[in-house]
Amino acid sequence: NVSTRIGLLKDAAAKQNLVEVKNQNQQLRADLEKLRADLAKFQLLAKIPIANGYYRDSGHLVTVGLLSTDMISIGVDIASPYAGPLGLDGKNNHISAEQKAQVFVRDLVPRIIPRLGEFATKMKQVKTEIDQVDPKRYPQSVKLGNLPLNSLLSQAQTQLAAVNSIMPE
Repeated sequence: NVSTRIGLLKDAAAKQNLVEVKNQNQQLRADLEKLRADLAKFQLLAKIPIANGYYRDSGHLVTVGLLSTDMISIGVDIASPYAGPLGLDGKNNHISAEQKAQVFVRDLVPRIIPRLGEFATKMKQVKTEIDQVDPKRYPQSVKLGNLPLNSLLSQAQTQLAAVNSIMPE
């Protein structure tokens, strides 16, 4: 399921294993596409006054997830050719910070710059989607993990606004 896949993706990122990040991200995207298709089967909920807000929120949040997988794919595509020299191949390489910095400046920055606009566009789309979710709709008792969902949504909206304010047009 989606939450398990997110956990596996986070684990792969923590292990600095770009190949596994790519794999888990692709599987997460497939899980989210399936979730989107499953949600479409419940379109009737959009017509029920008390349920329609939650139904719309679920659609926006799935779209946020899909856009996020796109952004992860951009990062993976940029960094993959340099996974070894950057120590991102999951092999616990002993590469100095200086060596990583050299690879980053010499090789990655020229690959990042042309894709920055694409990334910024996705980030703005994420903000647009998440801003359509009303955190106040959710009581404190509704939790994701052990954190209130309304707090998480509010924090995400605030942080995305801050990030989008510094992204290029």
